[in-house]
Amino acid sequence: MKKIFILFSLLTALSITSFAQSAFDKEVERSLELQHQRDIFKQSMTQTMSVLYQQKNIDASKLNAAIDEITDACVPELTKTMKELYKQHFTLEELKQINDFLATPVGQKQLKLAPTFAVAGMQAMQNPDIQAKIVEIAKKHFDK
Repeated sequence: MKKIFILFSLLTALSITSFAQSAFDKEVERSLELQHQRDIFKQSMTQTMSVLYQQKNIDASKLNAAIDEITDACVPELTKTMKELYKQHFTLEELKQINDFLATPVGQKQLKLAPTFAVAGMQAMQNPDIQAKIVEIAKKHFDK
């Protein structure tokens, strides 16, 4: 009787863990879909491959076929990696909250504008006034 109880307890724990894992994985997949991961990967590959094969006069249909195959082959592995990263940094509840925001028009606008803000931020770092402040503060801390 004791062995049956232990076995039942282990099976229950495993099924609860499996359900939680499945719910988390589904939520990560939802997040990646809301973030247009597949489209962004494909867009990135299109830019990369176009530069690489521009010199070789590759037919556009061949280039598109290659990009589609690369996307199909790589996105599942990328998704697997992203699932692990999300598991390290977010709870299921946090991920649901993020996704709820990303599903709104404002969330989609933020995603669309994120690259623009990233570029603007990098350009702002090149501002001579900001560079001078960085050098001044670094010297204060390191040239003693």
